[in-house]
Amino acid sequence: MRQAHLLGLWRAEFQGLWQGATLLFEKHPEDEGRLTGSINRNGQRSQLAADVDKGEFSMEESDDGRRISAVWTGDLVEGSCGKEIRGVWQEEKDPPKPHRFVLRKMPN
Repeated sequence: MRQAHLLGLWRAEFQGLWQGATLLFEKHPEDEGRLTGSINRNGQRSQLAADVDKGEFSMEESDDGRRISAVWTGDLVEGSCGKEIRGVWQEEKDPPKPHRFVLRKMPN
């Protein structure tokens, strides 16, 4: 899986949460192996930094651009041609409350 396969729009759904989100992944301007982007939850936007290494997906989310507000960890779904990622999203709150997520790439 190359970075180019992840670029573009994705839709996120979270188990136990009614609200989903739309994500946009772009090339990181300084690190070719990473992605940067944004997430939109009904108009509330946050910044993203992500990468995939050997099929393992990891991403940090930041509400203010300085501190991490949530982390995402997951795996590319085998047989999805790189168009589906499943894992756990967890806000940086006390106590932490993880939610399972599904990311699906939206058609171009």
